[in-house]
Amino acid sequence: VLGKGGKDGKATLVATVFDLQVANYGVARGLPGELAAKDFDDDTPYLPDIPEYARQAVAAAIQAADLARQGERVFSLMRPPGHHATVDQAMGFCYLNQIALAALHARKQGVPRVAIWDFDAHHGNGTEAILHGRDGVLFTSVHQYPGYPGTGTQSFDNCRNWPVAPHTPRAAHLQALRESLDEVVAFQPDLILVSAGSETTATLLATA
Repeated sequence: VLGKGGKDGKATLVATVFDLQVANYGVARGLPGELAAKDFDDDTPYLPDIPEYARQAVAAAIQAADLARQGERVFSLMRPPGHHATVDQAMGFCYLNQIALAALHARKQGVPRVAIWDFDAHHGNGTEAILHGRDGVLFTSVHQYPGYPGTGTQSFDNCRNWPVAPHTPRAAHLQALRESLDEVVAFQPDLILVSAGSETTATLLATA
């Protein structure tokens, strides 16, 4: 699935979110407007075209969710990623939280129950923060802990977490994945969205 960014009507759902993030960044640091568009953190630089690319990723996620609602099996390869981004803060290589926005879009379109299964090596702190306490949504995450961003150690309300220590035996890691997927199935969702982040760095050793 290829998102069309600002040219796609569905992307208007987040037309000003990134601009709000940039403004909040500048205001929080007392910067004038023209200097507000600076790097959000060491991992999340502000680049001239990054707002459009982030919106394209959101549009791709929303389009994928719409196709899944029609009964299709959909895989959407998108960059930049999104599950660390909160409502008002880009972080951890993530600018807009496309899977959270896709879930909210689906709920707005009348989907009764939406589940998110996140098995990226890092905890989807942004997705959790955005969806916590929202009716009809379940967020589940299997991730390494200790590790960035240092969250996801407990389960609460509609958010379920399975932290996995570095060098955990493979069988135990697979058991956590099984338990989290069972939780998704037990929720009886009408739509399942998956954060399938792929980590390739040697320091991420959740499984021995």
